[in-house]
Amino acid sequence: MIFLYFVGSIPSTAFADKTAELVPVIEEARSNAQSAINLLNSLQQTTDPTLKSRYTNCIGYYNQVSKFLIEAEGFAKTGLYTDVGRAASSALETVLHCEGEFKEPPPAPSSLQQINTKESTLCNNIFNLSGSPPSVV
Repeated sequence: MIFLYFVGSIPSTAFADKTAELVPVIEEARSNAQSAINLLNSLQQTTDPTLKSRYTNCIGYYNQVSKFLIEAEGFAKTGLYTDVGRAASSALETVLHCEGEFKEPPPAPSSLQQINTKESTLCNNIFNLSGSPPSVV
């Protein structure tokens, strides 16, 4: 009986540990996404119609990133780690859409490039911490 008790308690410990690792990274990614939105709102004041359109699109992308990260946090808190991985992957893909807005000149400002890079790294970290298997594209 003692053996079964200890075996039965391992998953809840692993659950708590994994959740404790994931939640701070997700929160940092959410904060970074909000920083991106704030930056994009200020950049959107430009008179260049091409840039204005790109910034508007990126605001939409980062709003979606925020939604994916809120979902990821909820999944992490309930132990649905595969779903955390899916949400992180979706958030990363959405960040890449913002980066794609600047394939043609003029380029994204370095401040936005830095935020995009940080967000991509954080989303990758969330995905890796979730233990999700890599998806085949």
